[in-house]
Amino acid sequence: MNEYKTPLRVSLFGGGTDYPAWYKDHGGMTIGGAINFFVRWQMGISENQCTHDEVEIIQKLKSFLGYSDTYFYYENNAHLFIGKGLGASSASFSSLIKLLTKDQFSDEEIIQKVTNFERNYLGKDSGDQDQILVNTPGFRWVEFLNDGLWKSDVFPLTDDFRQELNDSLFLIDTNVARNFPNITSQSIRHDSGEASIKNISDITKEAFKVLSSDNASIEAIGKLLDETWKAKKGINPHISNESVDQIITMLKKENIFGAKLLGSGGGGFILALAPREIMKKISNKWSIPVMDIEFI
Repeated sequence: MNEYKTPLRVSLFGGGTDYPAWYKDHGGMTIGGAINFFVRWQMGISENQCTHDEVEIIQKLKSFLGYSDTYFYYENNAHLFIGKGLGASSASFSSLIKLLTKDQFSDEEIIQKVTNFERNYLGKDSGDQDQILVNTPGFRWVEFLNDGLWKSDVFPLTDDFRQELNDSLFLIDTNVARNFPNITSQSIRHDSGEASIKNISDITKEAFKVLSSDNASIEAIGKLLDETWKAKKGINPHISNESVDQIITMLKKENIFGAKLLGSGGGGFILALAPREIMKKISNKWSIPVMDIEFI
């Protein structure tokens, strides 16, 4: 097989608590899952299929893996999602590892290798949820322990609620790529950022209770989504911007359940939780492209 794919992810709650700078002192939890959009890597037929930066990443990953093959005609679709808040970098590295090694590693091994590659080889100062969520199926929680370990499981949702949740998930592209890659990690060490992430942690625990109960509701999840977005904006003034605020304000006027900007901030995709008929009305009224997604 010459093509390998890894799903992107959507994180509803807990972003920021998955940074080592936070969870090694306080513990952390995120809630989200892999979605039905994928990053693909495959063997290409021309050296023009990859950018200079992508060729450089390929060579670095080969060196990291101890992989000596000189073939580098590869192609991918990662550029469509990088910097959009969907965990595309981790998904891209995961797919490329599968391609280079002919899928010889387990999901757990890929999670470990991608985490090590991003943090120790590339020097990225980022959270740890992406590597896990893109390599494990289902809508799930991930708990980050003080000792650096993690544990995770899917929520025991009823079939009806799982369908209602998936029917209510939509992405809206702000058409602005994130240009502050370490917004959250830079802010954790400041008092305002720490207070905001503590608030996010508390909201995530409440969301966990709601999703683990027998009477989980989309309305309750939407309300908590709004609360976590308000807390997230308190981490750093660059988390949001005028364009993002305008879109979310417009969405709220149409009586959706909730919304937030995905990723570490500055741009990318907005997640909207709303009835399908309302999102169709919004898309038509405001001429906004809307992506229909679901957890897989």
